[in-house]
Amino acid sequence: MRNLIDITINISYICYDKYMCRFISFLISLGFALSFNQVNAHSGNIFPIRATHIELQKEKIQIRYVQGKGYLIEVFYEFFNPGKTTVIEFGFKEDIPHYDCESVYDTSKINIRNLQMQINNTSLQHKITLVDEEVLDKKSRIRPVQVKQKNNRPHGYLLYLYHTKAKFKTGINTLHTSYYFFRQLYDYTFFGWNFDFYSFRGWKNQYVKDFEIQFEPATFSRFEIYRNFFNDSKDWILNGSVFAKDSTYYKWYEESDAWKSEFPPASLTEFMVRQGSIQFRKQNFLLDKNLVVISKEECQMGIYDGSWDYRLNGLNFEQLLTNYNDSFFVKDSTSLSILQNFPYARRGYIFKDQLIQTYYEKLDWYIPDSAYFPNETDLTPEEKEWLKTLILIRE
Repeated sequence: MRNLIDITINISYICYDKYMCRFISFLISLGFALSFNQVNAHSGNIFPIRATHIELQKEKIQIRYVQGKGYLIEVFYEFFNPGKTTVIEFGFKEDIPHYDCESVYDTSKINIRNLQMQINNTSLQHKITLVDEEVLDKKSRIRPVQVKQKNNRPHGYLLYLYHTKAKFKTGINTLHTSYYFFRQLYDYTFFGWNFDFYSFRGWKNQYVKDFEIQFEPATFSRFEIYRNFFNDSKDWILNGSVFAKDSTYYKWYEESDAWKSEFPPASLTEFMVRQGSIQFRKQNFLLDKNLVVISKEECQMGIYDGSWDYRLNGLNFEQLLTNYNDSFFVKDSTSLSILQNFPYARRGYIFKDQLIQTYYEKLDWYIPDSAYFPNETDLTPEEKEWLKTLILIRE
């Protein structure tokens, strides 16, 4: 039974309505996958197609942003086989991507790319099969589903199954999977991913002796993790220039009793990463939840159109001025100055100009750093391009 509901919402404009943004973010925080002409990736732990006596003892999930390629997701498993060498068929699931509100069963458009699997340092060949989840779960059989036309969706919940067979020797066995999470948006820094821990079903144990998550996002990233498998931000190790805070998302519907009963408050931990990583470790970890990571700036996408006025418009921590059309212009010199200083505000610079300082202090992502002094050599290539773009617009 799925716990993730796909809601397709087409947004080709910048969402300025704060209540709609809160509504969308709230759905995301509950584990809903929104698709802005694309869908968030949804994958999970590998599992045996049929129940086995083999135990999953250790698991380490690494998520790392790679410039120009997107997010590289690697999972390291350690299994223990108490019996004789045996061949096990196993795999993991992935949601079907949605494009333009149509369900397209086309493996050339999958979110997962360049999948590699190794057991005991030996490479494995895998297959990708479209299956009915209910048939797979109840009958423990891989029965391919045939779809003649892309809009002809059969009954049942369909997904892709990445599967293979391998020999598990007596004793310790190591398994490594790696793949890129591919998403065709304006840039690859946007990230939305749901990873099911509970899809471990079929292995002998429910607890993993050693469990770890390492997440190294793109620089200047802001995201939320649904707090369903940890207590609060103190459970995470913050490496580098990283900030975290715990929150409960409910204020946007506080005046509606009907919404309160339908959608209870969602517990989240928000992370803001200038540069660095976060890490979660747990011993005897129960695999009964899922990891939901979603970009904080989900509802701020689109092409800049019209004028940008500091009195009316905000700036997101992640968003750079890379998409605009010929009608875009900056309202006045103050607005231009604020845009030009955005890269430095992201690093916490305290501005001497009181108007600029006041503007950034109103943004919830701005964290002042009295030790930081502006230096152009510190800017990323994207930020340097941002400044060039502003020069062209000014001219």
